[in-house]
Amino acid sequence: MDQVYALVAAGKTSEAVDAVIDLFDDLLLAGRVSAVEQMLRAVEVSRLDVPSMLAVLAATRAARFTLKQRSRVYFAIEAYLIEHHENRAERLLHGLR
Repeated sequence: MDQVYALVAAGKTSEAVDAVIDLFDDLLLAGRVSAVEQMLRAVEVSRLDVPSMLAVLAATRAARFTLKQRSRVYFAIEAYLIEHHENRAERLLHGLR
């Protein structure tokens, strides 16, 4: 996730989203669920921008019943969005639970 954090810090949102999706897709397609769990455990929501947060949820949605750490990340992102984007939080999270 260090590359993603660096891209977000540099304002390269599109590249950060692509990096998130590539990272999680590659690991999930390779069956590396424990690696995904480890990454989700380490996600620092405060270092992501909103599109990158949503990309984490979108990239892991298909495996949501397998990934125990995903719900923690989901609720952390939800809390962030409610605090900073209260009027848009529900709409942004629609379909990503």
